[in-house]
Amino acid sequence: MKVLSLLIACLLLAGCGTQKPKAEGIWQQGFEKKTKASELARTAMSVRHIVKGDTVLIECYSPNRHFASSKTEKNHGELSIDVFVDGQKRLSNIITAAFTVGHLEKGIHQIKLVFSSKGEKNAPVPAEFDVAIFPSR
Repeated sequence: MKVLSLLIACLLLAGCGTQKPKAEGIWQQGFEKKTKASELARTAMSVRHIVKGDTVLIECYSPNRHFASSKTEKNHGELSIDVFVDGQKRLSNIITAAFTVGHLEKGIHQIKLVFSSKGEKNAPVPAEFDVAIFPSR
């Protein structure tokens, strides 16, 4: 009996040795998700819109980004926006965080904002939303 318990103790102590098991599964996946989330947060853009009559007021915000100070000269990392309404380019090179899209016909329209940034591959992902323009009373 003593020999059997001594043999089991030796196997347990020798089993781990100096090589420790590598972290797999949850730890590595969690780190990858955090990395991707931080990259997404860096390029994320918050977009809000309000419909007033036949005009859509749009506001864009990102804590880590700023808009260009000039339409003709953009510095590295400065943003501008192209606006598409129902697949057709409506406005281009918008350099302000808040702007309007006006004179929309009644009905439902899809608005897409495409952000571009000089010298960077990681411009914010395009924002898309639908708006409904009702006939005026």
